[in-house]
Amino acid sequence: MAGELRFNGELLDYKQELESGKPVKAHQKAYDNFFIQKKIPKRGMQVSYNTEAISQYISRYAGFQGLLSNGIKDPVEAMKVYRDKDAVEMCFDDLKNSLDMNRLRMHQSATVDGRLFIQFSALILISALRQKMRTSVGLPCSV
Repeated sequence: MAGELRFNGELLDYKQELESGKPVKAHQKAYDNFFIQKKIPKRGMQVSYNTEAISQYISRYAGFQGLLSNGIKDPVEAMKVYRDKDAVEMCFDDLKNSLDMNRLRMHQSATVDGRLFIQFSALILISALRQKMRTSVGLPCSV
């Protein structure tokens, strides 16, 4: 959110620069990408926002994600571990919510073993179906 606010502030500054007739050469790329400029003979420069380019930039670049770790120093490895953790959490969420595994409520160990086996098998099937659906749509594979 802070990145988006900073970007919006920069856009306001850039628009004021263009409207004042004193553009900064270093900002020319931003002027070309994010503004529609029209020269009107009597009124001077009319500047409006290119909302499509701005929203595309915000959705793609404005913002950041930070991972803090004491053990992993490589950023690529840290991101891989984080995404793997997210996949495991999704599986536990499926077990608890979709497969109704909140409490076992059983007294015999054979019954508990049977229920765990069935729910584990169902989780494998759900994960396989989810992966198949992602590959058929063209999304990257994750659990």
